[in-house]
Amino acid sequence: MMEKMTRPTIRPPFPGLACTLLLAFAGGGGACSPGGDGAWTVVDQGLAQTSLRTLRVGDGGEVWAAGYHSGSLSGLLLLGDGDVFTRVPNPDDLLWDFAFVDVCLAQDPVLWLAATAHLFRLEGGEWTVFPVPADIVDGVTACAFSADGTGLVVGQGWEGPHFYAFEDGEFVEEAFVEEVEHPEQLSLSSVLTRSGFAYAAGVRRAQEQEGVLLIRRAEGWDTVELPDSAVEIGPLRDLAWQAGGPEIWIAGDRILSGDAGQLELTEFPYRDDFTPRVVAYPGDREGWIAGFGEEALVHGRFGRWEAVPAERLAPDLPEGTNRTWLFDDADFPSPRSGWLAAEYADCDSGGDCGGGQAMLRYDRDGSTSAWSVDASWITPDDEGEAAPALRPSAVAEGPDGSLWLAGDGDTGGTTPWGMPQLWRRPPGGEWERDFGPVGVELRDLQLTGAESGWAVGAREGEDEGESLGVLFQLDDGVWIEESTDEVTAHDWELFAVGESPQGEVYAVGRRHDVPLVLVRDPDGWSVVDVDTFEGPTSLRDLAFGADGALWAVGTSILGSGGTTGYLVVGDRDRVESVDLSAVGRQCGSGEEQSPCWSLAGVAARAGEVFAAGEATALAFRGDQIVEVPTNMTLLDVAYTDDGDPWVLAENGWWRPDEGGWSVQRHWDAQAGEGILRRLVTADDGFGWIAGYRQRSEGEGGEILQAILVRSDP
Repeated sequence: MMEKMTRPTIRPPFPGLACTLLLAFAGGGGACSPGGDGAWTVVDQGLAQTSLRTLRVGDGGEVWAAGYHSGSLSGLLLLGDGDVFTRVPNPDDLLWDFAFVDVCLAQDPVLWLAATAHLFRLEGGEWTVFPVPADIVDGVTACAFSADGTGLVVGQGWEGPHFYAFEDGEFVEEAFVEEVEHPEQLSLSSVLTRSGFAYAAGVRRAQEQEGVLLIRRAEGWDTVELPDSAVEIGPLRDLAWQAGGPEIWIAGDRILSGDAGQLELTEFPYRDDFTPRVVAYPGDREGWIAGFGEEALVHGRFGRWEAVPAERLAPDLPEGTNRTWLFDDADFPSPRSGWLAAEYADCDSGGDCGGGQAMLRYDRDGSTSAWSVDASWITPDDEGEAAPALRPSAVAEGPDGSLWLAGDGDTGGTTPWGMPQLWRRPPGGEWERDFGPVGVELRDLQLTGAESGWAVGAREGEDEGESLGVLFQLDDGVWIEESTDEVTAHDWELFAVGESPQGEVYAVGRRHDVPLVLVRDPDGWSVVDVDTFEGPTSLRDLAFGADGALWAVGTSILGSGGTTGYLVVGDRDRVESVDLSAVGRQCGSGEEQSPCWSLAGVAARAGEVFAAGEATALAFRGDQIVEVPTNMTLLDVAYTDDGDPWVLAENGWWRPDEGGWSVQRHWDAQAGEGILRRLVTADDGFGWIAGYRQRSEGEGGEILQAILVRSDP
């Protein structure tokens, strides 16, 4: 177990009193209810053939999950930056047949991993391997490291457990005091250390398995006498500091808390079908107990304990299916957020069962509860599954659940047009390169059926810097380029395509410096008249109102050098610009001021249109234009199924509210989480966000990886 170095806190003498007072001031509501707030996200995709046994959350919010690959039995380490988990490559294949059993975070950015026969240090991408002493014949069972890099390693030998202090790459064995009886009967699974002080917990394998707690004193390791009331506590499986110490929490068949001088049983909703396994207590008034069962998670706040309802951890299970959880580890850096590692088994009413591995994320604010990870590419390399290596420019989901992804696969940006690619993942299948439009940079995809849809973009023209727009129809699974005889043959491109509720197909972009709107007739594509505009103008996105009206947004470059957003609305006969002269941010000073804003995305629903771009977001409600000020560069916008608009920036997705903006998920590009690009609405509500990350891989090599995040309706 890792050391949790937070400032010591004092437990209030009557924790329930604080809750009682708070409830009174709150009018008798559920302000203190431990199970009534917060949200859970279950990450279970892409974890096939993984067995995760331990996880830790770093100071920057990164999540390290470790265990082994059940197919190859090699050590497996996953790093979660934000909502994407990737596999950390094994060091020169040294981890074959060495499963990780514990992850220990020391001073940032040093990570320690205890394995069956080695101790590993990972720092800055470099691995160092430390073979453990020969006395450890049955594997390392736990480790703990302090912020100064000194550690404590516990391993199992023929004659019982061995304790080793670890510093500067050296193992120094620590002794038992003479009073410890029959150490050969002891097996230890958890250890904590703090400022030289340490506990270890496990089981005494005598005639009946008894829980055992050890403490490190000046003269060596000694047993701690458990209270008489803990006679049925069974094996001790986990230890956790309460808010950093000095008190501890101990998970056995029952829960103990306190210190070596006074340990007491903790009363919580004990049930015959629930066996505690791990515990976390990040605050002086709040903790978590997780274990085995259908309702296998208990949350305590202000002295009250409640089981988390099973449907909150698995809301999408088919009717009649029961899920049983087996939690292996937990880490809650604060009462507001944390992670759990688990296995689960799903059984239907007919007795057929299947299982899997999962990680669960808790968020007190509930702002990320609707998001899960599309992690199909984190499966180890020897499984042959990989993410499309590209920067997404378009993403679409078909009615059958198929997923399409277009983008640029050039890692170095060495050519103006990059390496355009198109990928498809069928329902329940793996990513496959689609042999669709070759040499075409696709900017938008729209699927109208399992094997039908539209795509638009551009290809490189003959003249330097020239673009030639393209339109494709997906017909019976085959991409067919559409004729564009009605469009000027030089210097034009398309950025968005869509089909109206009435079945009309439109595409928007630019032709030379003029905004371009195309509509598809039975005989082909034709140009729609566009009303007035000022300066070079291009249209970047489109949406349809409930009445079928076309809305499109873009940007105009003014003669003064400034930029302004551009919005049109209309139908196949004509689109007219909306007067936005009173909207938008001005830059410069005095007479040198000019507009400096733009529009890049638009979405529509009954009674409202929402547009967003550089330094502005606008809501159109009838004749009213409501401006939502922002300093962000907004890339895309969509309505959720509950009718609220969401906007996408490179660093996260946001929703406007009465007070301005509330972030729904922050995405830290500086921390390597990646850059977001596209947001797509599905038929059942808010659909997909696509982005990418790019990392160095030594000697100038680059790793490019697409990111896909799915919203649950």
